[in-house]
Amino acid sequence: ITYHTTCPLCQNHEESISHLLRDCSFALKFWKGLGTPQIFSNFLHLNLLDWIKQNCLCSNQILANGFSWNIQFPFAIWCLWRHRNNVVFENAPVNPNLHLMCIQLAREFFYCVSKRQKIKNYSINPNCWNKPDQGWFKLNSDGASQGNPGRAGGGGLIRDHDGKWVKGFMRNIGQATSVATEFWALRDGLMLAAQLGINHLHVELDAQVVVNLVLSKKVINNSCAALLNDCRYLLEQFQHVKVTHVFREANRCTDNLARVGYSFPGNFVVLNAPPNDSLCNILNVDADGLYTLRLSARTSPFMAS
Repeated sequence: ITYHTTCPLCQNHEESISHLLRDCSFALKFWKGLGTPQIFSNFLHLNLLDWIKQNCLCSNQILANGFSWNIQFPFAIWCLWRHRNNVVFENAPVNPNLHLMCIQLAREFFYCVSKRQKIKNYSINPNCWNKPDQGWFKLNSDGASQGNPGRAGGGGLIRDHDGKWVKGFMRNIGQATSVATEFWALRDGLMLAAQLGINHLHVELDAQVVVNLVLSKKVINNSCAALLNDCRYLLEQFQHVKVTHVFREANRCTDNLARVGYSFPGNFVVLNAPPNDSLCNILNVDADGLYTLRLSARTSPFMAS
């Protein structure tokens, strides 16, 4: 068996434990992504054992994600080691978003173990955006309003079964209620999907009331009636379509677009690419299948009639 001593991640230096965990260019980007506490001016210069000890005992540095560095750090070195082994022994690709996965694991530990007494009446549920089935497209839409009614915007995007951006859209709605903005965004998304010739469409919304109304035969007599009827009609134009509810943690891309929408100077725009860097980051998280945790009150199971 031939053993190569060159680092499998950077391909530039001889591999060692200290190089893998700290000095490698990949590791440096990883630590930067985690947000190393500023107190560690000697972060790169301590010997390995002192470096591990100092970081594991650092409990007074609270990170932006709400937990201390001595919780994040052990997960960090474990993730780096496991990632290296996956690259070497499983031929896995180098993961530039490893720091996001590491934060996710530490956050899960923090909520499940460190604060277990405080959350004993709650459940922690992972939520993420899921790619549609092979050959299907997924439409996510959302509305946002500053008040109810208030200045409002809507937006959404269509992605393929690989999680790749197909088209996006956003609209400055003007003054509208929160429910009306959801219908506006849904109608815009359905019209765009129809124009693209999509036949298999999975629609996801984080507004349960809108999902219920769209799927029911209930007749409403208010300002949203015309919008609701339009959405029902458009849904019938697709060869195969399904509409489901998701929590907002799995619908963050559209929240970004909707909020940009109500400050958008125009009326309606179709987007061929993401309009801002923050949305690109969320898209990458979604495509990688990373999840966020939702803290929910435990309820007894029930049967819906």
